Amino acid sequence: MMSYPTILEKLAGIESLLKEQTLEKKKLLTFKEAMYVLGLSKNTLYELIRQKKIPAYRPVRGKVFFIQKELRYWIMASKAVSIFTVEKLDHEDGDVHETDL
Repeated sequence: MMSYPTILEKLAGIESLLKEQTLEKKKLLTFKEAMYVLGLSKNTLYELIRQKKIPAYRPVRGKVFFIQKELRYWIMASKAVSIFTVEKLDHEDGDVHETDL
């Protein structure tokens, strides 16, 4: 029988996987979801928005949204992106291709 901490650890892992799968299917992301997907801090993401270096939308004051497909293009347009990331994105949904850039 598994111990309580082991069960909690496994549940946390399942929760993380479900969150990732849910985010992959969403077309429109909130600020927090974009932070998670991009692995950026709140301050870094706000700074990128302020400098207009990342595609973001503010239909209502105080609310920021992102189109996931545009974030994928933005990631791939970065020179620091690894070939592994490009291949992973390319195989995930077939929407983004290196030749599209």
